[in-house]
Amino acid sequence: MAATKCSLTHGQHSQRSRRHQTPERYGQNSGKSSITKAISVTLRTQPYLSVRIEASRPAPDWNTYVLVSTIELARDERPNPPVPDWLQPQYADSLHTLAEIASARFSSAKDTMTARGMLAILAISKQARTYARLLVSCAEDEVLELIESGA
Repeated sequence: MAATKCSLTHGQHSQRSRRHQTPERYGQNSGKSSITKAISVTLRTQPYLSVRIEASRPAPDWNTYVLVSTIELARDERPNPPVPDWLQPQYADSLHTLAEIASARFSSAKDTMTARGMLAILAISKQARTYARLLVSCAEDEVLELIESGA
């Protein structure tokens, strides 16, 4: 049996995600400076806003954790730039704070996707990025197939 390639979150999202991963979607045809500006804005705002939004919610929401995990893990992909040195302390603090929120609120997760997103943030905070990627990228049936195939 061949090993499976994991989708982004659910089977129905994987086709949509692949469809949107075109050069035009990410502005690769519009010049590098616009991409750099977009990434810079995202890096500056995403963790901070996510922490503020999640801290104000009465219950954990999978969207926050999966979005932050996906963006953070995408930093490992080429040609995405690293977090600039001047931004690194605030960025790291925001990720650390979100991991603390995830840890404190994990028992109140109402569904599997929320639990997976929270675990992914915790894994990232402990430098276990491979496990975070598995949590965010693979549906449960895909993980079971990987286990059963001995991959």
